[in-house]
Amino acid sequence: MKIHSLEKWERCELAAQLIRRRLRTFHVKDLLNLPEAEIREIHRMVHGSSPSPGGRRSSLYCCRTRWDQQRLSLFVLLYREVGGTNSLRKPIDSRTLINSFDLFQDICPNPGFDLTDAWLLLSDHLKGDIALIACRICGIEYLQFPHADIPISCPFCELKSRRTSRANDDQDRII
Repeated sequence: MKIHSLEKWERCELAAQLIRRRLRTFHVKDLLNLPEAEIREIHRMVHGSSPSPGGRRSSLYCCRTRWDQQRLSLFVLLYREVGGTNSLRKPIDSRTLINSFDLFQDICPNPGFDLTDAWLLLSDHLKGDIALIACRICGIEYLQFPHADIPISCPFCELKSRRTSRANDDQDRII
C-alpha cells in the first residue's frame, strides 16, 4: 500500500486503531473515506486474516435489557463529554469514538458491547432512530429505544427502585 501524504497516513493509522478495536471494515470506510481494498489490507496487517463477512446490525441488537439501556446511555453520555457539547449533532468523530470507548472500557471492563455497537448507537442517534432524553424524576439523560422490547422510561430510576425494593424485602426478612 502506497501512502502519498501525511493526511492519508494519519487516516490509515486511525483505520488501524479502529480495526484493532474490532470496528467492522464498512464502518471504518464510512468514517475515514478510505478505499475498501486499503481497509481490507490494513485488517490483514492488524489481525493476520481477512475481515469476516457480515451485514450491518441495528443498535436494537445491543439493547435487550434495562441494564443494557443503562450502559449504552452511559457510553453515549461519555462520548458527548469527551467530544464536546455538540458532538452528538455532528458526524461521528473517529478519535472521539476511540477515546470515549477506551475510557468506557476502563470504567466498565466487560461492557457487553464492542466498538461496532458503539458506532451503531451513535449513528442511530444521529439518524434520529434513538433519542437521548432527560428523565423528569432523576434528571439523568438516557437513550430511548422506541422499537426495543423494554419499557419507555428511565432505566436509572427503574434499577434504583428494584434495588430499593430488594433492600426492603431483605429488611422484612430480618424482622
